Amino acid sequence: MAGAKETFIMEADLDSVWEAITDYESYPDFVDGCESAKVLESSKSRKLVEYEINKLKKISYTLEHKESPKKKMTWVMAKGKFFKSNDGTWSLKDLGDGQVEVTYEIEVSMPALVPKAIVRGLVSSGLPDMFDSFEARAQGLSKD
Repeated sequence: MAGAKETFIMEADLDSVWEAITDYESYPDFVDGCESAKVLESSKSRKLVEYEINKLKKISYTLEHKESPKKKMTWVMAKGKFFKSNDGTWSLKDLGDGQVEVTYEIEVSMPALVPKAIVRGLVSSGLPDMFDSFEARAQGLSKD
């Protein structure tokens, strides 16, 4: 397994950050490599979402998201062929004045044929750009 944990400050209001993180079907509009995201099942605090990602290789997988509104969103992999597991969390803390402390954690494992160093690189190398994408999305939402 390879994992990463990062905490950063987003310059956007809590409502907009939460919306950016949980509007899964909009991910293809702003998340690099995400070609599609489709909510398969939805209830008040649970969403089952199928993703198609194209980074190095085209893969699809389904994640079960559990939401604690404006506080935390966790996910576990429900189905997929490329990943053996893909689990993680977004945790939010409103700092006021249009700032949100965001902690992002992810743990993934891939088939034994993929070297751990490559998995670690894939997991952590894209985080700064991903954070910037979510922050820009949240900032755009707060202006609406």
